[in-house]
Amino acid sequence: MVTTRRAFGGIAAGLAAGAILGAGEMASAKRAMAAAATKPPVPKAKIQPPQLPVRLDGRKVEPRDLTRHAAEPLRYVVSPDTFRDDELQVFRRAEAANEYVADVQRRFPRTDAASRTLSAPTRTEGPTLTEGPKPNGDVGVMATKGYWGDVAGYVHLFEHSQYRGAKWDFRVDWGTQRDFRSVFCILWACSNISDKVSSVDTNVAYLDGNIPHIPYTILFEHIELKGQQLWLYNSIGNGAEAPGLYPDLGILGWNDVASSMRYY
Repeated sequence: MVTTRRAFGGIAAGLAAGAILGAGEMASAKRAMAAAATKPPVPKAKIQPPQLPVRLDGRKVEPRDLTRHAAEPLRYVVSPDTFRDDELQVFRRAEAANEYVADVQRRFPRTDAASRTLSAPTRTEGPTLTEGPKPNGDVGVMATKGYWGDVAGYVHLFEHSQYRGAKWDFRVDWGTQRDFRSVFCILWACSNISDKVSSVDTNVAYLDGNIPHIPYTILFEHIELKGQQLWLYNSIGNGAEAPGLYPDLGILGWNDVASSMRYY
């Protein structure tokens, strides 16, 4: 009888100890969850000063001076002028940026780009999450709206400079990409490419051949098309120096910054 009591006493003690241990583990888990909930989010990558001369609203400024306007929705506009003059145009007002873009589209009509030979750029391929139209001029039959009409084509975004690392292919007919944190969704599983884009191959054109303009692909600093903007000129030609190929967004100060995208 004494032995039985001792046995039950040992079992009870063991259960009590286990309960105390379990309670301690639960308390530790709760503390860990609370710490995770209060842990500050990873800070968003900041736009850096461009590595080429800058004109802000038409006036020459030091690239580092743009950091004074970090809270403003600056518009970094790349055009054939950028490639010719090695100079980046930046605007504070939407009206000024739109006027400049309209002037660029008049001075460099689509017929000039159409004379270039279309070929795929040389690059080291990364893993592809989804396939869009191939870089052989196939813009498909679906489209989305640009400023002057329906546009179609593709945009290839890359994780690293020189078109290396992971590759994310977007068909233009998929429309505006408002949140890079949730792309290529399958059921409840999505990919997060926000703040991860370092190089771009963009080939977007108006479907109507009577529209002489070449559209822009616009990357935004924040989700929902907010924050500062990077306007990338499109070309249907993929020559070594042709617009449409951007092997290093760091030159423009935009390495690992973009969080949404649309077309103009």
